[in-house]
Amino acid sequence: HHFVLDYLIEEVLEQQPQSVQTFLLKTSVLERLTGSLCSTLTNQENGRQMLEYLQQTNLFIIPLDNERRWYRYHHLFADLLRQRLRRQGSDLVAELHGRASIWYEENGLAAEAFHHATAAHDIERAERLVEGEGMPLYYRGAAVPVLNWLESLPTAVLDTRPSLWVLYAWTLWVAHKSSQVAEKLQAAEAALQDVQPDTETQNLVGQIAALRAMLAANEYDAETIITQSHRALEFLPPDNLSVRTAVTRTLGSAYHIRGDRAAAVETYAEAIAMCEASGNTFINILATTGLGMIQETENQLYQAIESYRRVLQMVGDPPLPVA
Repeated sequence: HHFVLDYLIEEVLEQQPQSVQTFLLKTSVLERLTGSLCSTLTNQENGRQMLEYLQQTNLFIIPLDNERRWYRYHHLFADLLRQRLRRQGSDLVAELHGRASIWYEENGLAAEAFHHATAAHDIERAERLVEGEGMPLYYRGAAVPVLNWLESLPTAVLDTRPSLWVLYAWTLWVAHKSSQVAEKLQAAEAALQDVQPDTETQNLVGQIAALRAMLAANEYDAETIITQSHRALEFLPPDNLSVRTAVTRTLGSAYHIRGDRAAAVETYAEAIAMCEASGNTFINILATTGLGMIQETENQLYQAIESYRRVLQMVGDPPLPVA
């Protein structure tokens, strides 16, 4: 309501010293505020003291923990501040989101770093953050925000970066939207035709083969799974552990479908070992469940119980989306 907005502007915001107004505007891009993060955005060392001042003066700031380390602005006040900030230009807004993204990444908060990278329209940084260091964000419960970002990008942008098409396909697969994966893989292959072959394109070819193996697993097509899995492992670099782990698990499922239980057990066990080395809970759940099913079929009931218990522990409470 415009009366409320007028009050917030005339009686609250404009009554503050200029330094406080500047602090409020620059930090309004944040969903949560803490001292060092605010200092990063404002280039001032007094972030924590300023937050304490805002709370003492009841400036629509709400503590989020008992230690008063994290705060947020009242939603209506934050909306007003963001409106005012946008008047100063989109370049400043993007710069502030970029600074926030760097701070979050340096403090080990990849999902928040990704959110601010997308708000800064920094496609290269956002893609790097999604891929993570050995464990992509879409495996860590962030498939929906990653998918929302990819859906917002124009086709022309995706075509100039074939890796984004492949990323799109992975995220759809993890989000259980496998019916849309093949279309993205075709777009990736079309975009790759104009790219000079190098180690990165080989990696993408390997990832495409890995996803085709997983699509074949939905159809219980063991021969296609095996063919595409071997192609993936041939092209994927040794350090692409997340994809190599997923492919190994899928290869185990092909042996399982074919009835070659010994090969399936061996391959599932290899995938589980790779998962534990890289922290890939998502694939570990799938591989350990497959192993438990074979143990159950083989009447190794105690071993099956242990496998299923490990799955339940990994799923957690509340359960992960894969559950």
